[in-house]
Amino acid sequence: MKTVKQTADACGVSSQTVRNWLSLPEFKGREKHQGKRIVLPDDLADALLAYSERVRTERTAPTSSKDSQIELLSKQLEEKDRQIATLQELLRNEQVLHKSTQDRASRLEAQIKALEAPKSSTGENIKPEQNGPADASESPQSEKRSFFRRLFGG
Repeated sequence: MKTVKQTADACGVSSQTVRNWLSLPEFKGREKHQGKRIVLPDDLADALLAYSERVRTERTAPTSSKDSQIELLSKQLEEKDRQIATLQELLRNEQVLHKSTQDRASRLEAQIKALEAPKSSTGENIKPEQNGPADASESPQSEKRSFFRRLFGG
């Protein structure tokens, strides 16, 4: 026969913890009372000792599980960081290519405008107003006709 205090010392917990365990269904009613003292039979004290070991291992097992989960998440974060760095580099390259494409398009548009501008016999660009109408019926009529008439004819 052991007291609650002796069992608590053997389990490495407080006396109150042993009293709380005694209220669990698997241990309830197996203790004996000697006045105000609670005395535990040896088999109950051994069962409580085994229970304390089981509780202790259950508490440490999740810690190792949490550690492995933290390690896994850390590896995933590192991989995501590498992916983000790669994507940022690709984005920078795409922006450079887009800029060079825009610059080239602007230069080509300027060249097209220069080629399309009519030139006089002296080689100077002539403004469109200075050109005489190619077809006399076209210019006064087309300027006065509405957009839809010019579009659809009429």
